[in-house]
Amino acid sequence: MLTRPHLAALAERWASLASRDTYSLGLRNLVDGFLRNLPDRGEPDRA
Repeated sequence: MLTRPHLAALAERWASLASRDTYSLGLRNLVDGFLRNLPDRGEPDRA
């Protein structure tokens, strides 16, 4: 059986890590990344 040592190291902290709500932070970062990649005039390229 293949083991994942990094995941096993999280076993004791998994409940506290999984209980955190990271949705809004992740969504905010995703939208921020999209907006940063827009051209200066604010319109996406139509190429």
